[in-house]
Amino acid sequence: MSNIEENAFQLARYLLEKSSQIVDHKQIMKDLDFSIKDIRIALSFFENKVDFIQAGQPGTGTILQPNFKKLQALVNQVEKNRIPLSVEAERLLKLLFNRDLPTYDYEKGLADLAFDENTYLQTIQTLKDHEFIDVFYADNKPYIVNINKLGRNVVRRNFRKAHQENIPSVVITAGDNSIINYQSTLSSVTQSINISPVLNSEDKQQLEVFLTQLFTSLDELPIGNEDEAEAVATMAKNLIENATGEKRNKTMMEISAEGLIKAAKNISLITPSVLVTAQAIIDFIQTNFPA
Repeated sequence: MSNIEENAFQLARYLLEKSSQIVDHKQIMKDLDFSIKDIRIALSFFENKVDFIQAGQPGTGTILQPNFKKLQALVNQVEKNRIPLSVEAERLLKLLFNRDLPTYDYEKGLADLAFDENTYLQTIQTLKDHEFIDVFYADNKPYIVNINKLGRNVVRRNFRKAHQENIPSVVITAGDNSIINYQSTLSSVTQSINISPVLNSEDKQQLEVFLTQLFTSLDELPIGNEDEAEAVATMAKNLIENATGEKRNKTMMEISAEGLIKAAKNISLITPSVLVTAQAIIDFIQTNFPA
């Protein structure tokens, strides 16, 4: 699942749990740990593909949800292949996954997540029951919480169930032990598209279609092709951002286009659709934003 769809799912589930016709953006940012850009991405998905949510300006306005039935249908569709965890449990697992240190103390968790103590204890117990974390107790409290290998794999799969592992997410482990996910690269360029001053709504929608296709194609790569996946994502990001930014860099556009084709060809025998999508992106850029 791409970050675009993930943000949309998180927001849809949150709105259903609130069961209210009006929800303030600032409350969403706090409860889901979303940025303004995260909200904008989710709303863009709804507006282009579902068309049942109206919104004010992200960060200052409200979200109106006139059709709970369609909202529930979207959530039900995603949850079929998703591990059943609460929003709080997913947030804690993501937080543990993204930390540089291997362990996490009790007081730090309470402060970072802004959970009340009862919610925090229940969330830890839920993840422990699923065997996604290891917990060490002191004075009958979970003093140290540590995400384990199974928990990390769950986050890398975007919380998809185990039977979805035949299409694994590609994750790169960098030299400093940080996790670099090619999906983050493509999500970043999606955010750039949404705020581009030179793109109209049709151009934005078309580029987002291409990026969704690229997400899907790269997800088909077997483990062992992490570097190639990141190369494709990075070159696509550089090309689109240099072509659609306020200050265009024609030289970088040409270099990025050449690099994108080369990177896509390197894995075209494994996933031919990557090369097809890469060429479609280049053709679109060259036609609409010639160097």
